[in-house]
Amino acid sequence: MATWNPWHGYTKVSAGCAHCYVYRRDAEFGRDASVVHKTSSFDLPLRKNRKIEYKLQPDGEYVYTCLTSDFFHPDTDDWRPEAWAMMKARPDLEFYFITKRPERFSVGLPSDWGDGYENVH
Repeated sequence: MATWNPWHGYTKVSAGCAHCYVYRRDAEFGRDASVVHKTSSFDLPLRKNRKIEYKLQPDGEYVYTCLTSDFFHPDTDDWRPEAWAMMKARPDLEFYFITKRPERFSVGLPSDWGDGYENVH
């Protein structure tokens, strides 16, 4: 299973967040999960190896995106355009994310979104 967490951290928004695995896991390491920050893997979809091949290769499954945050978290509004650009640049990958903020979906959509990118679910 391929994952891409361009940012980490989360602000709880519902009763369903009461037992959030991100908060539980971060607490084990003494970290504050409510602090949203870019990760060291922010640009993972564009990283290449020594053979100049993408490190993140299609494997017939989705690239699960933002499993330790929310793609539409308001603290990520400034970073999201670059994330969209990376997804567009990699049509060979199928990006998949879940959000608890569907009302923010239209915030910061790329100007060329139209009916969406075929590789984003």
